[in-house]
Amino acid sequence: HAHMLAHSSAGPQLANVLWAYATMGHLDPGLMDAIAGSLNSSKLQEMSSQDLANALWALAWAGVYDPELVAAASEQVCRCVSS
Repeated sequence: HAHMLAHSSAGPQLANVLWAYATMGHLDPGLMDAIAGSLNSSKLQEMSSQDLANALWALAWAGVYDPELVAAASEQVCRCVSS
């Protein structure tokens, strides 16, 4: 179910799921890994800067580190700042 949710949901919804789980203190590594793996550049572009910050905070809280996601998020931050 985690992979289905991760791949069928839009970026902002995924950011909200990550934030909600982290805020509740509920660690679900399978879900968080699946969402992190699905956050490609198109899903990141759908996110507001707040969505992106919330998603990255939640993943950091959960100890999920994906170098490709961090690189893509950095590119998105640069696009947000320059627009």
